[in-house]
Amino acid sequence: MTLEEFIADYIGKHRSVTFSELQEAAKRAGYPTHGRMEFGHGRTYLWSAMSEEFAFAVRNLLDGRQIRIVETTKLDCMVASPTLIASKDRWIPCRLEAT
Repeated sequence: MTLEEFIADYIGKHRSVTFSELQEAAKRAGYPTHGRMEFGHGRTYLWSAMSEEFAFAVRNLLDGRQIRIVETTKLDCMVASPTLIASKDRWIPCRLEAT
């Protein structure tokens, strides 16, 4: 199974996930997930510290309209994520959903 297929399947089964939940699930499944890539613009981002493979797989699924990004709250992200999100830069709390 490719990383892109794993991501689509995982989001489909869970209906809505944070970037952190997805990244950790893919890592546990043996996919490369952590690196220097990020989704964002300027000093505002959706998620960072992604591997190139992970970022491109998510981007391909977004471009293919198989998944979408929806806004949520910082509290939701902090509760759902296994790691605390701490950054000097502004981040937009969001979830990934199947379309």
